[in-house]
Amino acid sequence: MSQIETIPESLGDFAAVLVREISRSLALMRHDAPLIRVDRVRIRFGQPEGEDSVLTDRYPFLADGWVVEMEMDPLVQARLQGEPLPEEPAVRTLLDIFKDHSITDIKGVNRDWSAFFKHHGLETIGQLAAISTNQLSALARQRRSVKLWELHGKARLLQSDMVYFPSTALDRDRLYTLLKMDPEELLQRAGATKVSRAEIERLGEIMELLAIVVDSRVLQSMRLRDLLW
Repeated sequence: MSQIETIPESLGDFAAVLVREISRSLALMRHDAPLIRVDRVRIRFGQPEGEDSVLTDRYPFLADGWVVEMEMDPLVQARLQGEPLPEEPAVRTLLDIFKDHSITDIKGVNRDWSAFFKHHGLETIGQLAAISTNQLSALARQRRSVKLWELHGKARLLQSDMVYFPSTALDRDRLYTLLKMDPEELLQRAGATKVSRAEIERLGEIMELLAIVVDSRVLQSMRLRDLLW
């Protein structure tokens, strides 16, 4: 931090950046080690006594460093100087991205099924994913088809977490194009210094899930940047 312009204007803004970055790291960790639970993360920032610090120039009362305490729950919260940040979800799901998409964006929903769902007030992927077992059973009594359960199951698959993936040259590529690349090609195009093999593997898992759930015309129109945080 050699230039004061690189520091957020307020401690709250800086804490918000920390919350987002650590949340992303924890999301990756939960994928690799789902049995590990993190209840609290504590971070101290500052510089050794006597050294010039852009931080303490702006925030003199932090000359000895300051502590950001983060309570890890379904929601991530940071407390800095006693002032809590607004609540922010720790993870983002694929359903958060696709919930407002037309129900016809699910692979297998043709005009006939679209008309059936619309007749029952279901027009978006989010609405289909949200119906209860009882509601689904009621629909099944009118439409005795295994495909009804299949389409509902596809919508609910989108409740999977959208893992954090850094911004790279892949951002501009369409999802359909990424599906046709092997892991080594993805790693080379993204840049081995920007992403790890583990991140490429997790991205591949997301792409495979979308190939099962989402119609190919959607995959051909959406770019990776549309999925990123």
